[in-house]
Amino acid sequence: MVDKQYEVIIGGQDFSDIISMDDGYKWKVNSFSAESSTGQDTNGNFHVPVLGERVQLIFTMPPYITKERFSELVTALKMGSKGQREVTITYDDLLFGEITQNFYCTNIPWLKAKLPGYPYHYGGDVSIQLTSTTFIGKQVVNDSPKLAPVFNNDTEFEFKINGLEFNDIISIDGFKGQGIEQSLESQTGLTLDGKFHLPIIGSRTQLAIDSPKFIEVGRFRQLGKALGFGKLGERSHTIKYKDMVYGSTTQKFYCTEISGVRVKLPNYPYHYVKDVKFQQAMKQFF
Repeated sequence: MVDKQYEVIIGGQDFSDIISMDDGYKWKVNSFSAESSTGQDTNGNFHVPVLGERVQLIFTMPPYITKERFSELVTALKMGSKGQREVTITYDDLLFGEITQNFYCTNIPWLKAKLPGYPYHYGGDVSIQLTSTTFIGKQVVNDSPKLAPVFNNDTEFEFKINGLEFNDIISIDGFKGQGIEQSLESQTGLTLDGKFHLPIIGSRTQLAIDSPKFIEVGRFRQLGKALGFGKLGERSHTIKYKDMVYGSTTQKFYCTEISGVRVKLPNYPYHYVKDVKFQQAMKQFF
């Protein structure tokens, strides 16, 4: 039986055999904001009006694929053609579920390799990167974990997003943060006597999360929805946690990028994401 979650159709042809192997493939979603309206006001509040989201896919092929299969992939990606470059890909997205979206690819590295199995010829080190040509325009799939989350009972690692506990994702090995003291840049500088003037207007924290090695897809989708992906307009979510500098606090943050690797593990039918990374910035001062 074909596992539909690992089926990848490019230009109407199934390339799952050389894309969705056990090592999986890399995935990233970026939320794009209205840059002309994005920034910090005089009170230190960030405004992040999201216009849409794009997906990036990185497919790393098996160590060697036949020359004939490589040629079929090149043709499907429209390499060598001129004009507007778009290829239609149908696949199961980590956040948005089964979608059909237009992507583009402008680079395909390869190694011409001579192996003992003559007269068959092979290509090696093939890896392609694709970016969606338009915004995805879909909401995050409503999903639930197929395996029960294992929470961290240490109250020091409480991490609630919009009131829901997610410390199973962020607090296995801890998480990184950075306290930032912000000054009025227009009035910050060095005087002739060598003295810096630093008029601080407020403090904020950034959090960088490297999740446990494997997260079940249903749980990952719950995280993506809690972070606000799949929605347009002003981006924010509330986090309750214990800050290393300021202690227990509840603050508004925003997140516009999350990445991971879709990986196929032996215990089918459970599906996983590994190496999940996302960064959150505080929307206002403490």
